Amino acid sequence: MRRTLALPIALVVALALAGGCSDGGSEGVGDTTVAGDTVGGDTTAPPEDTGGEADTADTSAPADTRDPDVVTKTVNIGPFSVPSGVERTMCATIDLGNDAGATIRGIRTHLTPGSHHMIVHRLDGPADPTPRPCGAFSHGMNQQVLFIAQQRESELVYPDGAGLPVPAHQSIGLELHYINYFAEDDVDITGSVDIDLGPPTAGEKTIQVLFTGELSFMIPANGEKTVTSYTPIPSSWQILAMTSHTHQLGVLATIAQVSGPSDATPEVLHESTSWSEPPLTTFDPPLVLDKGGLELTCEFENTTDHPVYFGTGFNDEMCFMWLYYVAP
Repeated sequence: MRRTLALPIALVVALALAGGCSDGGSEGVGDTTVAGDTVGGDTTAPPEDTGGEADTADTSAPADTRDPDVVTKTVNIGPFSVPSGVERTMCATIDLGNDAGATIRGIRTHLTPGSHHMIVHRLDGPADPTPRPCGAFSHGMNQQVLFIAQQRESELVYPDGAGLPVPAHQSIGLELHYINYFAEDDVDITGSVDIDLGPPTAGEKTIQVLFTGELSFMIPANGEKTVTSYTPIPSSWQILAMTSHTHQLGVLATIAQVSGPSDATPEVLHESTSWSEPPLTTFDPPLVLDKGGLELTCEFENTTDHPVYFGTGFNDEMCFMWLYYVAP
């Protein structure tokens, strides 16, 4: 078993920019009907003009009828018209539309088929809603990442005493990685994010993200491979949710609580048999580990006649996990 410590997202960024898949998005705030882009061609020749500016609107409305002080702002990316076999990622930055400072209380994401994943960032600086091709995590790294969506519908509700403060007119970045791998005709691919905002509150703990995994492995042609890595987790962390991530050769991914890299009795906390839509496992109340850390295991079956290596493209493979947590 190879022991792998938590990776700084900066390292993942550098690797992703070096090859494979590209990242990006076009954004809109408010109504789900926004200006989108039409994208054609192959993955090596993205068009120079990727579309116009997204529309913005204010959809402030109670996110929870039990708390009238909470309102929801919606950020949209797309739609993109994607020909069969085309893979791309698109980026943009847009004003969240909040007229005053607030605290993020929760996030819900919505993806159409073909959306491999969407990364939501909290950014400094002005909005730039013009969509463009871009590299992985190009909007930032570390705690600028709010959420990484890979399910059709995902939700993360922050616990009492925790949140993310945002100033008025917070800039939100979206990166939508998509590929039309399932249809012969063009398909429209869209992502949207609902962000629940409450009044500013002092002294709250900040929601954080850990992104980690194995960066070097090979799956032999017409063969199988199991990849395992271990990440120590402080007992002071309160884990809100976790998920795993592979590409199309992944047949099983698990995250287990273990006492160390050689623990023979892992306690499985998360399991996925779907590479295209692995579940987001949530914990209410938050999970506090009573052992040393988390063990990520990915099982692959290579049905091709050539070896497959780690990489960021759709035809490469990955074995990653990420979790959302609160720390002292």
